[in-house]
Amino acid sequence: MPTLAPTLAQQDLILAFQDQLSLYGHALTSTGTNSFQCLMTPASPAELVFDELLKDLREVSVVTALSVPNWVVAQMQLTDETGQQWTTLKRIDNPSGIAVEIWVQKVTDKD
Repeated sequence: MPTLAPTLAQQDLILAFQDQLSLYGHALTSTGTNSFQCLMTPASPAELVFDELLKDLREVSVVTALSVPNWVVAQMQLTDETGQQWTTLKRIDNPSGIAVEIWVQKVTDKD
């Protein structure tokens, strides 16, 4: 399948995303040195279809990145730059968008 070049509008969105990333970005890391840059925002409770499965909706965030490595899969642990661990829940990789979204849940020692 051929890869299409981004349109001018998509290029503007990518530049704006990179600006936000440089100001507010996070680095998520798997074991070792596997890491990627992303933005993290709280998930809206209205978007959570599977909210009965989650213990605390306040602990769910959406990770957005221009590209996410293929080694990021569901139910894996990622660590941010503060040492907080997150478990991946769902990956949304729609080719019509400029970014990939991954839903993550904060790992806590409390139920």
